[in-house]
Amino acid sequence: MNAATLGRIFDPFFTTKFAGRGLAAVLGIVRAHHGALTVESTTARGTTFRVFLPVAKAANPAAHAAAENAVPLQTSCKGGNVLIADDEPVVLETAAAILHRRGFTTVLAVDGDDALRKFRATPKAFAAVLLDLTMPGLDAAEVLRIIRRESPAIPALVMSGFSEQDVFERLRGIGEVAILRKPFTQEMLVSRLASIASR
Repeated sequence: MNAATLGRIFDPFFTTKFAGRGLAAVLGIVRAHHGALTVESTTARGTTFRVFLPVAKAANPAAHAAAENAVPLQTSCKGGNVLIADDEPVVLETAAAILHRRGFTTVLAVDGDDALRKFRATPKAFAAVLLDLTMPGLDAAEVLRIIRRESPAIPALVMSGFSEQDVFERLRGIGEVAILRKPFTQEMLVSRLASIASR
């Protein structure tokens, strides 16, 4: 990569491809695990990424057993089926894994068109929708406008790396929508989802 590209690769939503985004989400996940990510690149020669993560302590059988039997984070909602849409596989899979551990079931969509198609297939099956703001095809605002015309009371949570002011501006006129800033922790995701699903 040249210097100009290298200087921007961790900017939210920056990409050199026709569609998609850059490495901001990856960097956020690494930092959430108290790690670091470095990159070295030389034009026409190649690029090297290095991920540094803390060393785990030696496994304690008693602690492991306790963790397996631990009571999940208490929330005000009782799980339910959540539609998750994001064109970044790492975000999609991470969000689904977090929610599965907390008693939710999920339906995954790879973009806005896929999300709308899956919602319309079983609209009454969903307790909430979790949508990435910017996706190829229909974005979260367009998907929610259509969904809310058909299911006005469906709770909605929108993920974005943009400021809340920018996100709310794009979602104006759609009704009540909660915002989840990227990168997020599992506690942030579950508590924010619980807050809208219990209303």
